[in-house]
Amino acid sequence: MKQLRGWLKAAGTFLLTFLIVFPLGFTLFFPKDTLRSWIGSLRVPGEIIVSRVAVDPMMRVKLEGVTWRLEKNPLVAAAVLPRVVVRPDWSHVLFGHRAFRAETALKGAGIAGPIEVKRGHLLVSLATTGPVSLPSPFMPRPGVTLGGAWEMESDIDVNMKGGARGLSGGMLFKGKHLRLKWAASPVGPLDVTFLSGLVKGNISSSVLNMGTIRFRGAMLDVEGNAVIWPDPVSGALHLKGTLYLRPKVGLAASNASLDSVIRMLPKSAQGYKFAF
Repeated sequence: MKQLRGWLKAAGTFLLTFLIVFPLGFTLFFPKDTLRSWIGSLRVPGEIIVSRVAVDPMMRVKLEGVTWRLEKNPLVAAAVLPRVVVRPDWSHVLFGHRAFRAETALKGAGIAGPIEVKRGHLLVSLATTGPVSLPSPFMPRPGVTLGGAWEMESDIDVNMKGGARGLSGGMLFKGKHLRLKWAASPVGPLDVTFLSGLVKGNISSSVLNMGTIRFRGAMLDVEGNAVIWPDPVSGALHLKGTLYLRPKVGLAASNASLDSVIRMLPKSAQGYKFAF
């Protein structure tokens, strides 16, 4: 019995030391600058900037002021996440898994989900926790107004092994009461609303195939598909697809220039065809 008490005392001392020293060491020696540099070096269109990386004794990594600048986007100047928190998922970590949970707050809701590193793959499953009010998280350019609410789901597999790098998975975007107001668009002033919107697609070898694009509005319906893929050298995105536009009676009165441009397109049974 005396020997057992000695073992329990030693185990308790070790556990207490571990619980104090390990989180403190993790907080003090976490490579914050390295993480910021790595995020900034990601090959994506535009530029990603993280204002600050912080770590607390609970082993939560906090990314402050995550900004994705989109220089070539005519509608949005940047996407901004005020804070992203990544923490260990202890229910899985205790069983030997490299599992985490990421979350960020947005206007009206947020985005959250599990992240796991498994056999050379980074598995990311993120979804909104409710409808997010636009324009959050976007910063529209001057003269552009975005309204409505949106939700999303995504399951992404990032292959980090050797020459087989790439993205795969699926994604779903849903919107309600969407509004785009653009004072100086290429086809003149726009003020278009959609009661609902749906974009559904999958990613294979870093190619995003949006097989379903569908927006329904009182003045205009839009259906079609598109493919987006990155240039293997520069990382710049390429876009190709087809949209079928079906203007309704009210469009000519509210958006005369858009209505006239649409009716100049080739017409088919599905609507006016816009190929790009």
